[in-house]
Amino acid sequence: MKFHMEHLQENERLNKWIPDLRPFQLQFQISISGILSVKENLSASSGKAGELDRSARVEEALSVCLGDEIFSLEQTAAEQAVTLVKDRDGIIPVSFREDDSIIVFSPTEAFSSEFTLAFDDVLPPDTLRPTVITYTDRNNLTDEEKGMVGSASYVLLGTVSSNAGHRSEEYYIPRFSQDLRSYAEEAGVTVIGISLGQPYDIMYMQDIPVYLATYAGKTGGRNLIAAIRAISGEIPIQGTLPVAITDAEGRVLYPINHGLMRG
Repeated sequence: MKFHMEHLQENERLNKWIPDLRPFQLQFQISISGILSVKENLSASSGKAGELDRSARVEEALSVCLGDEIFSLEQTAAEQAVTLVKDRDGIIPVSFREDDSIIVFSPTEAFSSEFTLAFDDVLPPDTLRPTVITYTDRNNLTDEEKGMVGSASYVLLGTVSSNAGHRSEEYYIPRFSQDLRSYAEEAGVTVIGISLGQPYDIMYMQDIPVYLATYAGKTGGRNLIAAIRAISGEIPIQGTLPVAITDAEGRVLYPINHGLMRG
């Protein structure tokens, strides 16, 4: 019971998140319909309602809420949030070479698509693209995947959890992660862990050599792009944990405000 209460408290702090990012969060929480209503009210009060029909007002509102300014704000928040929790051998940032073989294991098809888009955004056109593999509802590597891991330059492991059950041994992501890490260690290949939701996933893989928290949400978006840019050294890593991470017994593994700086 103590363990669950502590994590409820941690989740509350996580939901509050980093104070200096709250303005950005408020921007993101405004719904499309809300923006449309605001824009229409503004148009009416400014006398523009008679000049623009509804379709024009909708188009104007969408240009604001989906415009460059919003994407810039989202990108800035994402880049500030990336947190390097662990870097055992000091390999971050990684200088990806043209012929590097990169294998990415993603927990869902949606995240697989976002990983592909993120690397397309970061890597030069003539650089070898990573192989992205979705491991949904699987516990182990296939023999083919073992061969790919054994010859890889780098392996990225994406994990995601939204509650304690997703971090238990009963769930497929911890089981697959353990199998991948064990095989990669035998093969002498570094695994870079990327937490795509809450930052707690390192609780069940404390032996992973590199671990980053991205707070990417259900699909990834700008946060995942920011994480790949941070790993490759394109942007500095300056994020810190908004919560403490503990083990199953409640012992603190990484305190609140922990974060390794790079760049």
